[in-house]
Amino acid sequence: MDQLRYDLSERIRKQELFGFLEIGPEVARFERGAKTPGEARDGSDEQAAAAPPDSPRVIRYQSNSATYDAFKNWAVGVLNKEVQRERFDSAMSMSLRPNFRNCSVPCPWSSKGLPAAIKKAKIKDAPDENQIASSAFRGA
Repeated sequence: MDQLRYDLSERIRKQELFGFLEIGPEVARFERGAKTPGEARDGSDEQAAAAPPDSPRVIRYQSNSATYDAFKNWAVGVLNKEVQRERFDSAMSMSLRPNFRNCSVPCPWSSKGLPAAIKKAKIKDAPDENQIASSAFRGA
């Protein structure tokens, strides 16, 4: 996966692509007891709602334009709606009476810059982007 991300990043550097979106294979899986971001913020269980950036439950967006987030904002709305619909359908097909909050938990997102090659065969993943700096730049 690192090699594919690096290859796509090289295409971005050559201006063949603007960015790429990676949807984890478990993003739409229904999970009983999932916490909403609001529930995680109000207590000590903050990690419960946060997924690590490489989790199969995360949607990952990579670009070299950290402050341009029009695509990401559009994709968040569209994908959250479809993922929540899929989670609800899955819960109903398993004959569960789901807690609707479990179905409506937003998809965790990870925004990253582009990875860099350290050596010929070793790729270093990009750091997570600073969401505060990105927001501050838009507000200026």
